[in-house]
Amino acid sequence: MAIFKTGHFDQVGLKSAGKAKVLKDGRHEPIGFPRLLTAASVPDLAVHLEPPPLDLAQSDKKWAVYLRKIKLLRNFEGFIADFLKPTNQLYFISIAWDYSGQPPFVYPPQKINPASVLIKMKPGNTRDFMGDGVGLWVPRKVIGALNVILLIYENDENIRKTGELLVDIRDTVRSSQLASLIVAISVNPALATGVAIGAAVNELMGVIGSIMKKNQDDYVDMFEGTWGTDKKQNPAILKYKNEGSQIEIEFRTS
Repeated sequence: MAIFKTGHFDQVGLKSAGKAKVLKDGRHEPIGFPRLLTAASVPDLAVHLEPPPLDLAQSDKKWAVYLRKIKLLRNFEGFIADFLKPTNQLYFISIAWDYSGQPPFVYPPQKINPASVLIKMKPGNTRDFMGDGVGLWVPRKVIGALNVILLIYENDENIRKTGELLVDIRDTVRSSQLASLIVAISVNPALATGVAIGAAVNELMGVIGSIMKKNQDDYVDMFEGTWGTDKKQNPAILKYKNEGSQIEIEFRTS
């Protein structure tokens, strides 16, 4: 379960291309229908009328998401652990997708030195990422919704093992039910339900958790964000604080 959360998986933006039909005096009559709506609202509307053809809505601007900061709080592992291991090695994995049919974007990318993703930090210190920050989703127009999952772990193995783990994660995402569902929704928006997406995400997180457990890496925090294209999204700096860590994420439009 995500500790930090923005939005919900059922906030997939849809657009209508005509009028709905409502049964009146034994015949169907056209009636006004929202031009933009979420996938979550369609079942409730369909109880009373026949919706017009629906398609996935596209964002009016390019969207991007960056990780700006990570901070380890002083109670991250407790006083004794800090004394025995004054420096912690953190790394993070992110999975981001919309419903254009393209595969999820996974960070770290495939061609990267595993040593470069490890962040050495002492409790109480903050890691500020240079420039815009780490790009969890590069600027582009979004179809349906932008979803980002960020997993933060403490590394307890050597660098070579970390490299193998990252390859396993990328392969797992590529072959997951979530990857298949993303393609299916791009073709048939009616499949975009929060229940189906949530189930696919939970299945993927379970497999990733098993990989991490095998590698003996400790889970620190998880962020889950969704921005639907059913409405205008405004730039924002999102700050989240847990018992042991704090993160800062930027949502940007251009």
